[in-house]
Amino acid sequence: MKLGGSVLAVVLLENGRQVRARMNQLSVNGGLLSLEHPLDEGIKVTTLFHLGTTSIRTRAEMLFPMWATKGCFQPFRFMELPEHDRNKFRLHLQFHRYQQRYAYGQRAAGHQHGDPFQLHCCAASFCSTGFQRIFPRC
Repeated sequence: MKLGGSVLAVVLLENGRQVRARMNQLSVNGGLLSLEHPLDEGIKVTTLFHLGTTSIRTRAEMLFPMWATKGCFQPFRFMELPEHDRNKFRLHLQFHRYQQRYAYGQRAAGHQHGDPFQLHCCAASFCSTGFQRIFPRC
């Protein structure tokens, strides 16, 4: 899923150093970070970021960086994401994708601000299909 840098992340290196990044893309297998300076390919790190109301903290392996106009993009793949957490994460991504589509539909229809009641009703219909276990505010 494309995030366009809207999700902030922290990358914890094995030497204790912390690197701030922005998440540009995310999937259940890994993602793409926007960094000021590239990290070495193949190093093992811990990634921390928020998706919705959930904090994700998991081990990852950094892949080959690509230079960008400002800084670089560096892909990573998750190493230790248990199946239970992977399924929970997949549901979060699906819900986040739904929210993006809803917001886009509101803008395309000419609404400046989406109707929060309508979004709540849509979220409630998701709750009846299993999201209540992950989204306690539903």
